[in-house]
Amino acid sequence: PKTGAQLAKDKPENRPKKVSQIRIRKTIPKPDPNLTPMGLPRPKRLKKTEFSLEEIYTNQNYKSPPATRSLETIFEEPKEKNGSLISISQQKRKRILEFQDFTIPRKRRARSRVRATGGYTRAQKAAIEG
Repeated sequence: PKTGAQLAKDKPENRPKKVSQIRIRKTIPKPDPNLTPMGLPRPKRLKKTEFSLEEIYTNQNYKSPPATRSLETIFEEPKEKNGSLISISQQKRKRILEFQDFTIPRKRRARSRVRATGGYTRAQKAAIEG
């Protein structure tokens, strides 16, 4: 026969262990291909490879970029080779636009505080009054 102290020792061992309800994912979920980096849905494109001229010219969705956002044209200097002017080189040039890395947090500007002139705190009033 077991005593009360021995029964008390056996009970915690027999009790089923609680399993956490929180599921920990081992793999990162794949980003949704239908969302842009800002989280907006991507525009649906037609899955056609060839478009007729009429379809291209009557595209209702097309919006030309505003004048403020348009890129300037990079003109190439004409070169002289064997006595004749060559205006197009054989090299292909690429235009690169670099943006700040969005993963790095931006630095916040410290806001300047404007103090009301002529106002006293309780401590300043007490010091003046004596």
